[in-house]
Amino acid sequence: LVARLIQEAAILTSAVKLGKGWRELAEKLVRLTKQQMEAYEIPHRGNTGDVAVEMMWKPAYDFLYTWSAHYGNNYRDVLQDLQSALDRMKNPVTKHWRELTG
Repeated sequence: LVARLIQEAAILTSAVKLGKGWRELAEKLVRLTKQQMEAYEIPHRGNTGDVAVEMMWKPAYDFLYTWSAHYGNNYRDVLQDLQSALDRMKNPVTKHWRELTG
């Protein structure tokens, strides 16, 4: 239970920190197509047809949650692969997390 909570917290924190940068992470993790990325954003679009910047964490969370599901109960691999992909981004959000991640 504790491991699952840690995994969920890491996914939610990453989604919120990434915001619109989630597309780059999705490319690093699984090479999503543009259409697949848009499918994650469609449920969160507003009246204008766009996802508001402050709401971009929602498609990011949806993607990360779905991506992590294929690992099953192997939370260590989820966290390790997520950390590795975040570090490979152009402007990694993890550079500000060194006090947490080492």
